[in-house]
Amino acid sequence: MPARLPIPGEDAGTWGDILNEFLEVSHNPDGSLRNINLDLISNVDVSGVDNGFTLVYDAATSTWLADKAAAGALGGGDDEVFYENDTVITTNYTITTNKNAMTAGPVTLNTGVEVTVPSGSVWTVV
Repeated sequence: MPARLPIPGEDAGTWGDILNEFLEVSHNPDGSLRNINLDLISNVDVSGVDNGFTLVYDAATSTWLADKAAAGALGGGDDEVFYENDTVITTNYTITTNKNAMTAGPVTLNTGVEVTVPSGSVWTVV
């Protein structure tokens, strides 16, 4: 049986064992995170995986794909010169305190949506 979390009302007296078995999947005995071998994860296309890639779930195909991290620059081939962002802000967002944010504009803020810029932070639209 694969590791799982305890089920309330069904695992009386065995919570500790079940929880430890679950945690051992991704943790070393000292509590540090285990290095996971992507070959051991099912439904993951690891072709072309390189440093800086992340796993992205594709709900349309129910599979995990390796892709470049969304926060980095993009471009053709090995070029990393373009930063892309959406043109409409649809969800409230708070910039992290003491961090700055940049958006390429123009950008539209939907009605009722707020972007909060805390003290010590700056949001620049270029």
